[in-house]
Amino acid sequence: MLKRKEADGLTPRHRLPKEFATLVRTMAPRCAPVVNVVEFQSTAGVACRAFTHDKRRRLTKRMDHLYRLGHRRIGVITGPLVSPLSRDRLQGAKVTRQKAEGRRRMYRHARRLLDRIRAVAAERLLASQGSPTAIFCFNDEMAMGVIQTAKRRGLRVPDELSVIGFDDIRFARCIDPPLTTVAQPMRAIGEGTVRLLLEILSGRATPPESITLPHTLIVRSTTAPPQSA
Repeated sequence: MLKRKEADGLTPRHRLPKEFATLVRTMAPRCAPVVNVVEFQSTAGVACRAFTHDKRRRLTKRMDHLYRLGHRRIGVITGPLVSPLSRDRLQGAKVTRQKAEGRRRMYRHARRLLDRIRAVAAERLLASQGSPTAIFCFNDEMAMGVIQTAKRRGLRVPDELSVIGFDDIRFARCIDPPLTTVAQPMRAIGEGTVRLLLEILSGRATPPESITLPHTLIVRSTTAPPQSA
């Protein structure tokens, strides 16, 4: 469709895959404008823009929340690290940990969502020696899987294990207990992406840029001070 010019514009969910970015570069400057959603990629060789959110500050806010509660053993369950988004989030978590005086952390990577987490990631974290008193996950579905795993192991959330998710999906407030998470402005991201693409198509060209929108830490009932700091 891109080669046949059947698409007036492109709005990829994340960064352009390597093969696709190569195609975009070879077609420049005749290529359709690219407006990324969430991930900014300034090396695509086209007028690339992105509506995104500050991953570093978002992760810092979550980690700081747990540190302020008194947690020192914090587990992290990532998405598959083939995803640039997962790699960026993990890097942000590492930097935050380093700034927090090198406090101990544990990582587990989940190749799939709930099934993989229940079977491997959460189980291994909670069964490990010196298991974490808090776990933060790279999305809310993972966090829900962790809560289910904790309950199956007889752990009380948040008394014995704090859990933080990300996305604030509509089920996050409905689970038991309601999930502490980070809300990103999905409606604003979607509206802004399409609005910017239409502006480019109308001839109001702007240089490549990344437009960062705010996020919000939603503290509910899955985080609390650890029983023993």
